[in-house]
Amino acid sequence: MKNSEFRSEDIRITQLENGLTVILQEMEYSPVAAVTVAYRIGPLWETQITRGLSHFCEHMMFKDSRKYGPGKFWQIVQRNGGLANAYTSRDITVYFSVVPIAGLDDILSLESDRMFNCLMDANEVASEKKVILEEELLTSRESPEGALDISLYSTAFNKHPYRNSITGNASDIQSFTQKKLKKFYRNFYNPSNAVIAVVGRIDPDSVFSRIKDLFGSESMVDTVRPVITSEPPQTGTRRVDRKHPSQLPRISIGFRVPAADQQASSALSLISIYLASGRSSRFEELLVKPGLVLDVAASTNTLIQPGLYTIHAVLPPEGSPDEVEKLIFSELERVSAEGISSSEVQRLKKRRTAWSTISDADPLSRSRRLSTGQARFDDPLYFWHSIINTGKVTTDEIKAAVSRYLIKDNATIAGLKPMGSISGYSAPKVPDASVKPDLIPPSSLKPSDIDIPDSLIRAPSISVGDNAREIILENNLRIILKKDSSFPVLSLGFSCPMGADREPDKLTGLSEVTAEAMLYGTPNEDSIKFNSRLENLGSSIDLSSSNKYAGGIVTVLEKDAEQALSVVADLFRKPAFREEDINSIIRDTIASLNEWTSTPIGAAMESFSKQSTDPPEKSPVPSKESLSAIPGMI
Repeated sequence: MKNSEFRSEDIRITQLENGLTVILQEMEYSPVAAVTVAYRIGPLWETQITRGLSHFCEHMMFKDSRKYGPGKFWQIVQRNGGLANAYTSRDITVYFSVVPIAGLDDILSLESDRMFNCLMDANEVASEKKVILEEELLTSRESPEGALDISLYSTAFNKHPYRNSITGNASDIQSFTQKKLKKFYRNFYNPSNAVIAVVGRIDPDSVFSRIKDLFGSESMVDTVRPVITSEPPQTGTRRVDRKHPSQLPRISIGFRVPAADQQASSALSLISIYLASGRSSRFEELLVKPGLVLDVAASTNTLIQPGLYTIHAVLPPEGSPDEVEKLIFSELERVSAEGISSSEVQRLKKRRTAWSTISDADPLSRSRRLSTGQARFDDPLYFWHSIINTGKVTTDEIKAAVSRYLIKDNATIAGLKPMGSISGYSAPKVPDASVKPDLIPPSSLKPSDIDIPDSLIRAPSISVGDNAREIILENNLRIILKKDSSFPVLSLGFSCPMGADREPDKLTGLSEVTAEAMLYGTPNEDSIKFNSRLENLGSSIDLSSSNKYAGGIVTVLEKDAEQALSVVADLFRKPAFREEDINSIIRDTIASLNEWTSTPIGAAMESFSKQSTDPPEKSPVPSKESLSAIPGMI
């Protein structure tokens, strides 16, 4: 294989006698391997008695097993220079790791031992219950996004288990016992209920042989699944409003839509891109630019069974949820009546295809897509089949999907009304459509706590800097080039000396506001048009500031390299710095800052930053006063 473009014939799929599905792919990439193990376990498969146990099991899987005692999992991952995490969604639980090839056998051994021999020690169970209770408190009740999500799903579904939160509620968690947990674990954590995918610079034959040795000796177990209660059809708009101790109004609209493997999902995914993907989307123009919302997102259902297509918006303090709701439905009604032009649909398809290639350009993304596709839909190539299906969507199918599903009678509207102070942390952003890792790995371990074999102490045979070329232009622009043919993409990183440490006195936040303003276009292009240049290629551009530098990265298909370079050049050479854009950025930043500093963690970090900085006025945390002084300085 000349590069790592996706080819189904390069995928090796085998099922062991005990039911474990093994998916392997050799990928010409850095000498690393990604391992993903997906289990068919989540709220979809829980009952009133076991609600929340999928998520609790996920946490306990990082504790001790028969071969690897307490703390050994993270010791082994970190001694190999790897990373690992997990997440529980509404229908599957996924564990993933990336390590250098030398550490692959360690990871396979870890995964095998915790699949079959997780001890679920009583003391560990009691300790972890406290952790989960705190997580439930912060994410499900005190977090604005978590609270709104709970309200949305519990109102949209009356009977189906998708109505339940992933963590379970406080009384569920309090009821967890070692006996209940072990019974649940034995039922769902078995080979026939799991998929393992390994992708990287591997020898598939030897890796398969090792997996067979480690996982194949256990017998098949028939997983007992509860009968899933079907949800009655929705016959009218449902509404739920809740007050919340936070600063910013929020609105979430959920529409009942088919399962992710149905054809309607392809049309709905294109509608999501059209409505709210990036800085050039329709809602960016309709809602964000006029200042009606701070952020907005749209995403379709990715689950095994019929779920929700969601639109989430975060409003400024004085924002009107009624006005935002009216504009959202007005746009959906317009698309239902008029559709989207054929030329625009073609651009949306191009964006989806390009983004899919770009986001697939590493072993971890590939292994996760292979394993979750198999776990959810018995189709390891589900992700790539969905791209093909999206390419077949017609303008009429888009109109039909909006007309049938994205209508008021099929909508659940959840509103969050802020009450002022907040007692738990949540950044003022809409929920990410993707599933985020659940655990926080140890930041570091003492070297004396890690048993490092001699094989890992040898100097590496290759370095990321090998064959890199440096060029300095006459204007002192420094260029570093490295050729890598692993994927048909180009990644362009860039930075400049513009950070918080370089800001003038009493202008804290200037570097971040400047970086954001640079993304608002050139004198000849507004923000929508400027950002569409990359977003129409399936990519995007971002620029953020740190202590000393501001920088970002753009990844595009190799054939689009010249256009990416052109956009980055204009970003640095031709920023418009329009007064109205700067004022809008500062207004939104102050609103977000006020919510952040009203949380205990935000207030603590602000106080710590000032007390640990000499003088305190040089603290990198901006204030309303320092931000308000910025106009006229850019």
